Amino acid sequence: MASLKLAKGNLDALKAEINTAKSDYRDVLAYAEYPGYMSNTFASKLDEAERQRIVDEDWKQYQDWFKK
Repeated sequence: MASLKLAKGNLDALKAEINTAKSDYRDVLAYAEYPGYMSNTFASKLDEAERQRIVDEDWKQYQDWFKK
């Protein structure tokens, strides 16, 4: 499911995501479930409340996508 989400309907991207998952599935899962957090290279330097806000927003977008 994570590979499908990240590919956004692009078959070539889906193949690439599956290859990534074969190497380390956690990379695909993390970017699908928590794109905001994963793209924020300074997340570890944010205060706990801001990190939690990002994680909460990421989780909501994942649940919304999954329900579609």
